Amino acid sequence: MVYGKPMLIISPPGHTEKMLNALRAKEIGLAEALLQGDLSAERLEEALSLLQEERYRRKAEEATRLASKLDAAGEIASVVLKLVS
Repeated sequence: MVYGKPMLIISPPGHTEKMLNALRAKEIGLAEALLQGDLSAERLEEALSLLQEERYRRKAEEATRLASKLDAAGEIASVVLKLVS
């Protein structure tokens, strides 16, 4: 998301959390999601074709703008310092 590129996420079998993250990214318009077990040349081609649509580029650019404002490392450090004080 940080790089402003639409994503194709292929979730491996048995990784429910990764699958749910991929589905959420698809739901908000940042990605196309495929399950590794359902992967085929046709589905891959279809997903890559969808990612060329303008709506994905716009969402990816929006995500980049939001992500650039975040300071996760700084927030974590701040919380840790508060906990040890």
